[in-house]
Amino acid sequence: MPALLLVAPAALLLALPAAAAPAAPPVPPAMSIAVDDGRTTADTGDRLDYTVTLTNAGEKELRDLRIVQRLPSFAKALDAADGLKVHGDEVVWRGGVRAGDKAAFKMAATLRKPDVGQLRATSTACAYLGKSQSPVVCAADMDTLPAGAKADQAAMTAAQAAEGGPGAGPWAVGGGLLVAAALAAAWLRRRVRAEGARALA
Repeated sequence: MPALLLVAPAALLLALPAAAAPAAPPVPPAMSIAVDDGRTTADTGDRLDYTVTLTNAGEKELRDLRIVQRLPSFAKALDAADGLKVHGDEVVWRGGVRAGDKAAFKMAATLRKPDVGQLRATSTACAYLGKSQSPVVCAADMDTLPAGAKADQAAMTAAQAAEGGPGAGPWAVGGGLLVAAALAAAWLRRRVRAEGARALA
């Protein structure tokens, strides 16, 4: 009898249906996006000519696609290609992209006087599918403003002083570029999180 008591619970467990495995998260479409104005510095009054390019690297057509470009907060939209809609500092393109193909649009803006402490003119471009408010992919373009150039120079000077002289220059330049890249990545992450929060609101 003791043996039967030990075996019976095991048999009951084997008879129970196996728990369903959690569903795998959906695989995002194979796409990439880029935004570029062909320059790295900018100043008040400059005209910035942006090109936004989305590449469909997948095997299926991307339909009901929406691309939203956000201009720098102190920029004014100028020329927009046909099919674009401009709402304040947002530029919206809608359409589809065939498998293995690209879609691109151009947008021009002029810079007004930036806020005090503004170091870079940043524009982002994000791609959405359907009515979703959560972007699939995003990219950013950053142009250094005069205040940003002064801040970078000050950081370089401080790095040279800390390292013991001008010989630290190349390292300081590299460090400044890494800091700028980190700032761009952090800014883009905040933008994506903000888009996600907006979708949940």
